[in-house]
Amino acid sequence: MARAEFIQLKLCERFSLRDRLIRSRLEGRSAAETISDVPQLYWQSGHPWHEVNLWFFNQAKLVSLGLRDIKTLHAIAVSMKFYMSFLESERLSWDVFPDKYAERCLVIFRGYLVKLRVDGELAPSTCKRRMNDVLKFYDWLLEMKMLDRKVLPFRKERNEIPIFNAAGVKRTLVTYRRDLSIPNRKANYTDLEYGLEPLTKEQKQAVLLSAKKFASEELYLMLLMAFSTGMRLGTICDLKVQTLLDCVPCFESKNTYYLSVGPKARGTPVATKFNVNGRVIIPVAVLELVRKYCNGARRLIRANKADEYCKDLVFLNRGGKAYARKGKDQSSSVNVQIFRMKAAALQSGIDILDFKFHAARATFASEIAVLGLVKLGAKNLPAIVSLVQKLLMHKSEKTSLAYISFVKQQAVIDSFDLDFDCSEAEVEGLIV
Repeated sequence: MARAEFIQLKLCERFSLRDRLIRSRLEGRSAAETISDVPQLYWQSGHPWHEVNLWFFNQAKLVSLGLRDIKTLHAIAVSMKFYMSFLESERLSWDVFPDKYAERCLVIFRGYLVKLRVDGELAPSTCKRRMNDVLKFYDWLLEMKMLDRKVLPFRKERNEIPIFNAAGVKRTLVTYRRDLSIPNRKANYTDLEYGLEPLTKEQKQAVLLSAKKFASEELYLMLLMAFSTGMRLGTICDLKVQTLLDCVPCFESKNTYYLSVGPKARGTPVATKFNVNGRVIIPVAVLELVRKYCNGARRLIRANKADEYCKDLVFLNRGGKAYARKGKDQSSSVNVQIFRMKAAALQSGIDILDFKFHAARATFASEIAVLGLVKLGAKNLPAIVSLVQKLLMHKSEKTSLAYISFVKQQAVIDSFDLDFDCSEAEVEGLIV
């Protein structure tokens, strides 16, 4: 299986991958300037994909100039690694394009992504991103003359848009569209984050019960915190022991506390999406449970193996490492544990196969939205949206409003269900 590594890159160096790949010298502004975590991809055989890695070097220059975020480069690396795994599983060559268009690797890859979208295994936006990233790579190869132009990997459709300025002079804007691009056709069932619907009370209990019985103590506590605070996985994985000690009680409340998170968090920084600073609520019972775990022998043994940065993390794996890379909202270790937990639960008659970690955040958000509507009423919609945005640390009000709309729509559906809670004979009577 393809794998990724991350290196420190000195922009003043000249890179000699292979003679035919060296096209230019990366210009560094100073000899000491380096960029951390530049991705490098390797095939299952262990050989590097030189062309992609050279492309990443080229993109790293944009990062050094402030024209691109390193996280964008990481996202592109995920797409390219996904493409590599596909090529290896299908035994296809990335640079061979037969005369028959349907047999070309990119056309087959597009069909594979569309099938994943239809089957619900990948979100429409993810499919679009995967395809676009791969096509950008091939665009760069063509620009660098590293591919034979006699057989192009895809077709480009030219589109001319007439534009008139204030003086009435006509200009033509020329755009190109790749024929293999995948449109972002969203399903109509939900507009919530990542297309995930909140869990019902019974589903939530089933997930937590399964985690308690079949998963590690760390995963159980992570899920408990996600359901209780709405924090993302990346934030939970970067929580520090000091963060728990620096919590403060909510106004006139004995059962709820605030945790400060973000790069400027009180006491110690905690990673958040978009580096947003804020506070999340946590029930005192959950807080005490996690504090007790922090002082237990299980975590202390792991902390003893950790380096200086990881020592204060609440959650560490058996090797004393963080569960997720700093600033990343994904963890392969957590994903594997959830997969095993769902398989074990299914053998015990508990079906939670559709559960994903982020669904815990969606569940918390919908619960806050319901409480807001019940306590404040629909007339105070701005206050409810503000509350959801504050507690979930949403960058946009639109995301918070989606949860309010979802809760309202669900209430209508529940009413519809109650109105039609009747026998078959009664239904036939209604029709007559």
